[in-house]
Amino acid sequence: NILQPENILLMQNGCIKLSDFGLSKQLSCRTEITRTFCGTAEYIAPEIYQNTNYSFPIDYWSLGIIMYEMIVFNTPFNGLDESKIKENVIYRNFQHPNNISYDLQTILIGLLTKNPIERFSINELKSSNFYSSPYSLEDIAQGKLPCPWRKPIPSHLLDEYLSTEEIRLSHIDKQSIYTTLTINNNKFENFSFIDPSLSL
Repeated sequence: NILQPENILLMQNGCIKLSDFGLSKQLSCRTEITRTFCGTAEYIAPEIYQNTNYSFPIDYWSLGIIMYEMIVFNTPFNGLDESKIKENVIYRNFQHPNNISYDLQTILIGLLTKNPIERFSINELKSSNFYSSPYSLEDIAQGKLPCPWRKPIPSHLLDEYLSTEEIRLSHIDKQSIYTTLTINNNKFENFSFIDPSLSL
């Protein structure tokens, strides 16, 4: 449940990359479920707020939220605080923008369906008119699609903001992390990756 605008990075070649997989779980099949409560309030799916088991459909919900936000510049279930956002996500009906195409309306309604069983998945997205393209999703994933926007980043900016020294993690107190993992070890089960330097 990491899909949110802050985690979508525009690369120098014009492609995008997803980031911040620190609390992600890799599920082995479409029927596998999990129950961890995590995520940013505006992008959390109803089934997470309702403390029920969930699976891949939560990501399609987040995708729908992001698409809506790109059109309206606001999230569809926003509220004054997290409690109100939760209430809106669970109970408020989704209202699609009026000034968009029918195909885009269909996509948003499908992605923002509260019942995860009825929610759009990759198959509905691939077969929709909105995504009709000579390029397949596999082509896009492999970077074969000509990027619609590409602007070189000056090397001095890369050096200034992404210097090796600044992104090093040596400042983290590993003993504190070790203690936290030891105390809460059962809360970190089934994660697909464990940093060797933090292994117990």
